[in-house]
Amino acid sequence: EQLHASGLPQPARASTPPPRPERTFREVADEVVDGMIDERAELVRRHGPRSGKANTIAVHISTIKERLILAFGDVPVADLTRSMLNEWARKQKVLARRGPEKGREATPGQSTIGSWNHSLQKVLDRAVEKGWITEDDKPAISQKGFEKAKPNPTMFRNVVAALRDHMTDAWVAEGGGREWEQEASVEVRYLLRAYIALATTTGIRAGEELELILPRQVVFKMEGGREIISIPILADQGRYKIERTAIVYMNDVFGASRVLRDLLRWRQERWRCAETNAKDAPLFAIPSTGRCPDFSRPFKRLLVDVGRETGTDILVDPKTGMEFVPYSARHYYATQAVLRGWAYERLEKLMGTSA
Repeated sequence: EQLHASGLPQPARASTPPPRPERTFREVADEVVDGMIDERAELVRRHGPRSGKANTIAVHISTIKERLILAFGDVPVADLTRSMLNEWARKQKVLARRGPEKGREATPGQSTIGSWNHSLQKVLDRAVEKGWITEDDKPAISQKGFEKAKPNPTMFRNVVAALRDHMTDAWVAEGGGREWEQEASVEVRYLLRAYIALATTTGIRAGEELELILPRQVVFKMEGGREIISIPILADQGRYKIERTAIVYMNDVFGASRVLRDLLRWRQERWRCAETNAKDAPLFAIPSTGRCPDFSRPFKRLLVDVGRETGTDILVDPKTGMEFVPYSARHYYATQAVLRGWAYERLEKLMGTSA
């Protein structure tokens, strides 16, 4: 003030930047969830609410909102540590979904922890984009100490053959009687037959991988005097983009070539009368809706019906006590290939998984 009053130069004042506000986990998580909700809405519009990708995103939304935000919402995202996450994870309980413990409260397994960690990383990746933390600052939940996931049971050759023999044209024409199937029951049965046939002869993952296949991607060609069917697989597995070609080498119980050609002809006839556009509709979409059905329920009903017809319980694997699911067809493919002497390295490339 004296210098100013005397008209003399004043020293520059040291400017201290205001303290950076602590960004909480909730702030970035809410933003990520909003984006996921929009993404899921678009997938539901295109493929229906039961599409594999839409369900995957729904699980992420649920995990972030109902677990992660509740636990860490008020924690500054930069203060989140590995030890904090691990301590939280080891106190969590989930309801067992498979096996003898189904419906009971249990400690999460490695697959559940991995799924939670996947959801967590989506939030932390956004925090990195915003500059709130660095890539090296991202903590993760350790799977150490948690029980390894039990793989889905593999179907046996006699079971697959029994399913084939049951799924006749007459069985398709009968349709179902459940309210949820409505008028599409005949279509669901026809598609289910082809769905199981393709899964058991290619090892393509039931769910998103099979649902994303488009009719124009099925390529028939001759190599070495025999017919080869190739199908490109484009699907997200974890945070990696899997791009590979599934090739039908093992016709096995089902004649994959005949099944696929029949399916393509059937689609062409049905879609000609449908109001929906068949061009971009998935291979296993219902012509009357243009969307893929949820095959898990008709698959379970099929196993029950075949078991009743043959007088054997083929719904549950006697070794593990777990129910067979559509994904079991992939395990069947791998098991049959190993029994035939295929090298694990060959299966890794064909199936998009590790030995």
